[in-house]
Amino acid sequence: MKNLLSQVIKVYLLFLISFGTFFSQTLNLQLIPTEKNQIGFSFEKQFYNNNNNLSALSGIYQLYLDIPISNKFNIIGNIPFLNTSYEIDYGFGKYDYDENGFGNIFVGMQTNPEIVNNRISIVTFGLFLPTGEKDVASGGFLTDYYYIQKYIPNSLGLYFNYAYHRSNENGINYGLEVGPNILVPTEGETSETEVFLHYGFALGYQMEKIILNVEFTGIGIVTQAVDNFEDRLIHSLNFGGQWKGDVITPKIFYRIYLREELRDMIDGVLGVGINVSID
Repeated sequence: MKNLLSQVIKVYLLFLISFGTFFSQTLNLQLIPTEKNQIGFSFEKQFYNNNNNLSALSGIYQLYLDIPISNKFNIIGNIPFLNTSYEIDYGFGKYDYDENGFGNIFVGMQTNPEIVNNRISIVTFGLFLPTGEKDVASGGFLTDYYYIQKYIPNSLGLYFNYAYHRSNENGINYGLEVGPNILVPTEGETSETEVFLHYGFALGYQMEKIILNVEFTGIGIVTQAVDNFEDRLIHSLNFGGQWKGDVITPKIFYRIYLREELRDMIDGVLGVGINVSID
């Protein structure tokens, strides 16, 4: 893990040295729209607690698009690709697992209202298309549970989100988002439609071009029958930082789950990403 972290930091510093101006964005919440085209790329690397030898390239690779089509609306998209390769040594023999494939591709629209007094309210809605592959689904759940609809195979997902952000060039920034997720199965006679509710809160502090962020995210299964209410909920914390500017935004963050059952399986998730704003 130390060698991987060292390589990630070197790549991150290279971005900082290579570009002079950057644009601020979120760590794991929905992208903040602008009047410019935005292209983003991220890689999230999970670290399991068990004795499997997970390859350095295992994780989630994601491509993001945010394209203005008018002065009020943007088209947005997300393409997740998962790679999982590991080896487990049981002592009496080894088990190798090597699978990769796409998650559910997202297409949608996002309002792009004017920023008033450094405040902006954004509405996002769209569909998760049934492109997810079953063999890689479990790696997506554990790595990025907040966006579980990206990884459930044989399903069509409806997604709605309301976000509010307050920015400050020097000082405290904050934002929140909330909305329902509806999961409609496309295969299986016994499958039922499920309803989820996602919510997140972001708090950051900006010092000139550096922004330090923490995000609290949660998702709950509304339609599932459970004995205890807490069994419906999965929460996580993202800690990270960004370099603020006008063109490119590199970021690095680390995610931990607050639910004990998930912490028993996964230590955390390291994420790096970059957003590019194009005229």
